[in-house]
Amino acid sequence: MSLSKLAQELKDLMEENRHNEVEAREYLQYAKDLFAHETPNEFYDFVTEYPTTNGDIDLIVPCSLEDDAGNVRRVVYIWEVKSPQTVVYIFDNKNRVKPSKELTKAENQLLHYCEECKQNQQFRTEFSIIDPEDVKLGGILIGQKETLVKDSRYSSLEQKSLFNKANGYRQKHFYRASAIKFLTWDKVLNQINSTTIEAIDVEPISPISLSDTEEQ
Repeated sequence: MSLSKLAQELKDLMEENRHNEVEAREYLQYAKDLFAHETPNEFYDFVTEYPTTNGDIDLIVPCSLEDDAGNVRRVVYIWEVKSPQTVVYIFDNKNRVKPSKELTKAENQLLHYCEECKQNQQFRTEFSIIDPEDVKLGGILIGQKETLVKDSRYSSLEQKSLFNKANGYRQKHFYRASAIKFLTWDKVLNQINSTTIEAIDVEPISPISLSDTEEQ
């Protein structure tokens, strides 16, 4: 199936009114680069719904990284995924929004899942992880631009401004300090679309004829 068709399918899912996290999650494999903090040597198969004592992990991204000395090691990134329809921030007062229940839940789940897996020898063995610190916080994938702030008491401009302020503070004091990525489904869709465009823009290599080689 072409990437452009996949992008359209994901876009259709994002436009649905119902929460469809499980269906939408199938498209994450086509935007792999978003889910690692460094450029990996190799990605391995994504793992979903991995059971732990704290609950099921939505997404595990296993990959290998190479350091400056050429040593290769296995790393996994733990991700919490919410549907494209999930509201990210809600009303607090006229000048401030606060994280939705689903966002704070995602943050709490992510921290608990990651710490449990770091300490779990069976988990590390299963994913060929030697150093517990190579079990890493990946991030949170939640909502889309239409659901960043959902409250009729704000105009569309106010919603955008208040989201930028609240999320900017969260990035500065929480996410960056903890190496947590914050993504919306728009980013996934854009990544698949940009990959499609790059594939279209690649110029085909002209075939070399025998006469060309003979002339040289």
